[in-house]
Amino acid sequence: MKKVKKCILIIVILLIISATFTINIKAEERKSSVDNDSDDESIHYFCFVKAGNVGIRNVKIDGFYSAYYSNFFFCIGDVELDLKGFSSYPNESRLIVKSLFGKTIYENDVSVSMTGFIGSVRQTGSIDSGHLWGFARSIHIFPL
Repeated sequence: MKKVKKCILIIVILLIISATFTINIKAEERKSSVDNDSDDESIHYFCFVKAGNVGIRNVKIDGFYSAYYSNFFFCIGDVELDLKGFSSYPNESRLIVKSLFGKTIYENDVSVSMTGFIGSVRQTGSIDSGHLWGFARSIHIFPL
């Protein structure tokens, strides 16, 4: 059993390293809302992300995506999506971003672009809710 756990840990570490180095980094000069006191765009680096109880729409994935029935959705690559609140939960946080510098909570509808994403993502369906949880190398957040 210990050998299996050790092999799984090694595979996960290798997937993280390969995703970090194989995905292109676009060098652009952008200022976050912290830098220019504007609410137009926020940028976070090396963060954990989790969506609240919101609708996940317009999902675009550029990379590896795997789904096992309806319980397990795994993704490595670049992800773009929109997070919109449900009318029954108007005050629910849309997105929670945790990094070394603290936690940021977005309470308005946002469009999210993540590069180097490793985690679980699923668009909200007509019956079931969506899912977003994972680690991203860089996150660009725009208001909708």
